[in-house]
Amino acid sequence: IFSEQLPFHFLRKMFCLSRATLMKLSLCFLAKEVYVGNLPPRAGEEDVEKFFAGCGKCTFKIIMDRDLQRAKSWGFASFEDDDAAARAILLNGKELHGKALRISLSQGRQGTQAIFATDYVSKEGFVFSDVIVNPDSNPEDYETYLMKLAVENGIPEAMIRDCMTPNHLPKVEKIGAWTVLILRHTRGDVVRDPKVMHTMPSLTHRLVLLISERRVITIRRVGALDDFPEVANLVKTWDGSAAMNGVVLKFLDDVATSFHDFLADDMQELEQHETLVDLHITNAKHTPSTDMDLVWRLYKMQRRVTVHRRLIVLTNAVVTQYTGQDPFFQRTRDSLQSALYNVENLYENINNLLSLHLALVDNRTNQFLYVLTSFSVIFIPLTFICGFYGQNFHLPEFDLPPHFAHLLQLCVLMCTLSWLKYKNFF
Repeated sequence: IFSEQLPFHFLRKMFCLSRATLMKLSLCFLAKEVYVGNLPPRAGEEDVEKFFAGCGKCTFKIIMDRDLQRAKSWGFASFEDDDAAARAILLNGKELHGKALRISLSQGRQGTQAIFATDYVSKEGFVFSDVIVNPDSNPEDYETYLMKLAVENGIPEAMIRDCMTPNHLPKVEKIGAWTVLILRHTRGDVVRDPKVMHTMPSLTHRLVLLISERRVITIRRVGALDDFPEVANLVKTWDGSAAMNGVVLKFLDDVATSFHDFLADDMQELEQHETLVDLHITNAKHTPSTDMDLVWRLYKMQRRVTVHRRLIVLTNAVVTQYTGQDPFFQRTRDSLQSALYNVENLYENINNLLSLHLALVDNRTNQFLYVLTSFSVIFIPLTFICGFYGQNFHLPEFDLPPHFAHLLQLCVLMCTLSWLKYKNFF
C-alpha cells in the first residue's frame, strides 16, 4: 500500500492519517527495526512476537537494566522486510495486557549516542562541561570518550579509571592539578516494592566531578537528569555569571536534597508500619501471614536505610574533606549533617519497631500456650482417671467404697504439691 503509484491524498483519506504520520510511515522502507515502548510488566518477548504475528515474522528483544538486573518497559522488534515494519507501525496505541503500546520507528541501537557533552563558558573565564552518559549505549564509546577527555585536559588516567567503575563508593582525591569527587545520589525512579531486593546500584546513581583551577567537568547519567533540579535551573538560565564554586555547590546541594527526599518517604512508610503495630497492640485482627508480611517489609526498609546510612556517612566525610571550613559550602555541610541525623534516627526507629513487633508476636504466642497449659492441667488428671477406671479387668481397690474419692484426692494433692514445689515453698 506504500507503493509510489498511490498518491498521498488517497492514503490519507483511506486510513485517516495525517501528512506527518504518512511521511513517517514512508521511512519504514529504510529500516526493518521498530521501537516498542510502554510494555506491561508481565509481557515477555514471546507475547510481543505474537502481538506482531499478523504483520509478519519478527524477533523481539527486551532491553535489560544493567543496574537493576531486570527487564525495562521497552525493546526492539526486528522484521524480515520493510513492509512488515510498516504494518507494525500502524498498531501504535493498540493494547497488550491492558496497556497501550507505543510503537515507532527505531533509530537503531548501534547508533544510539553514548555521550551528550555541553560546555558552558563563564564570564570569569572558567569552563563548565556537563557530560551526560547514556547507559544503554555501547560501554566502549563511553570509555573512548573519557580517555580522549583525559588526553585533551591532562587528567590523570587513575581518575578516569575510577570514573568508569560502576559501583564506586564516594571518594575525594587530588592528583596534580585535578581533584575528583565521586558521589552517589538517590535515584528518583526507585520502586518501593517489597519483592525487590534493593542494593546500592538499584537505589543510587553515580556522579563524578572533575575539578581543576579553571575547569569543572561533571559526568552523570541521562536517566538521572530529573534528580538535579538546581543544576537544571542553572543550565537553563545560564548567563555566564555563575562562579566555579557556585556550580559545584549546585551539584552538592542536589545530592543532599536527594537523600532528604528519600528519607522523608521512608519516614512516611515507617509511620504506616507503626499504625499497623498499634492496631496489633489494641487486639485488632491479625494473622500469622500479616505478621510475616510486616516483618518482611520492615526488613526491606531496614536494608534500604542501611545502604543510605553508609552512603550518607561517606558523602558527609568526602564533602567535609573537600570543602574544609569554607563558609561558602556551610549550607551543604549542614544539610548532610541533618541527613545523617535523620538516617540514624530512622535506622534506630526501624530496629525498635521491628523488636517491638517481634516481642508482641512472642507475647501472643505465650498467651496462647498459657491457655493450652491451663486446659492441660484440668484435663490430664481426668484423662488419667478415665483411663485408669476404663480398664477391662478388675482391681482389688475397686471393692473399696470410697475408692473414687480417695483417688481424686490423691490427684489433687499431687497437683498441689507440684505447684508448691514450683513456687519454691519448700
